[in-house]
Amino acid sequence: MRNFIFGLLALCAIFSSAYAATEVDAKKFIQSIEGDYTIQKVGGDAPHAENSLASIFADADEAVLTMPYCPPGGKACDPGYHFFPYKALVVKSDKLSDGTLIHELEWDDAGTMKKYKWTEKSGVFTFLNPQYDLDGNTIALEHVLERKP
Repeated sequence: MRNFIFGLLALCAIFSSAYAATEVDAKKFIQSIEGDYTIQKVGGDAPHAENSLASIFADADEAVLTMPYCPPGGKACDPGYHFFPYKALVVKSDKLSDGTLIHELEWDDAGTMKKYKWTEKSGVFTFLNPQYDLDGNTIALEHVLERKP
């Protein structure tokens, strides 16, 4: 059993080092994904027609993302504004063996670290907000996106 545990730990160490993310320049990353996207799904559902556009803009000092979401039950829609000052944003990128690109965004929001994930695979993009507040409950909200031409 002891050898099994050491073997498992060694395998985990090898796996994590093989997929270790590399820190990249936050502004250059945002510039590389800047543009408009059609929202295919949000929270697992098709978006409302009037909230089917997501945008990413690389401003001089901060990234501006709009990822709208209309919660179930006819409640008011959230325009999904995100403002990430580059000086407080860390982006780590990794490419998996299947070609998937994973970008982890860590943002220091006045002393509270918030994490997001941007994933690219075969022309499909996802934006994951694991700390989305829905009526006082924290949920992981995922937008599935397609870049507009």
